[in-house]
Amino acid sequence: MKKVFIKILFWLGNQHEWLKGFFEEETPTGSRKASQKRLISFLTSATFLYSYLAVLLKKTYEISNIKDIQLPDIPTQWSILIGFILGINVVSNVLSNKKNEDKK
Repeated sequence: MKKVFIKILFWLGNQHEWLKGFFEEETPTGSRKASQKRLISFLTSATFLYSYLAVLLKKTYEISNIKDIQLPDIPTQWSILIGFILGINVVSNVLSNKKNEDKK
């Protein structure tokens, strides 16, 4: 019983490290550090999905036949914000790769 408990704790520790990997970036020295950019991107995406799905579910309850459901358009503000965040991530990655190549 004790061995099973230890294996479960070890597995939970691995899952925690895996989850932290989504919110970390690799520095030029090779170490990992927390990334506010990734955290903000995740929170913005989660907020968008929550609001989009809430609208979709509200429409689903109003319509009795599922084949008549149409996906709502993404509001302009959300599309601009998500595009801006994706663009910042791409530019940041390109600049950090360029810095790493210049150091070599």
